[in-house]
Amino acid sequence: FPEDEKNIERALDYYKRSATKNNLSALTDLAYMFENGTYVKKDIPQAERLLKIASDFFFPRALNNLGSLYYNELIKVRPSNEEKAFEKFKQAAFLGYPKAITNLGICHEKGKAVPKSRAKAIEYNICPFTNI
Repeated sequence: FPEDEKNIERALDYYKRSATKNNLSALTDLAYMFENGTYVKKDIPQAERLLKIASDFFFPRALNNLGSLYYNELIKVRPSNEEKAFEKFKQAAFLGYPKAITNLGICHEKGKAVPKSRAKAIEYNICPFTNI
């Protein structure tokens, strides 16, 4: 990402224009910026909105990042944050996204939305594609 302010504004403009054309990477990258306040004012609901758009197209990184928003309870949802997070991680993992597979293992390790199971957690991280 550019260092000077003029180029940052140009880059943000390109991201925003790409996002309006449903560029899934741009939507997900912009969501990250809003989630963390990187080059824009921090806005978690805006990050969620952008990730939901990209997730509707089954973009694995967006599904995983949306799951992370729920898992970290940055957005409150029903039925529960843990269940929604696990659901998003599982969708992204099914699409082969490695971080989501690791996140499923973490859910098993911590007992989030599933029974706590160290063995299952290890399986997801050692033989990840056999568990999806």
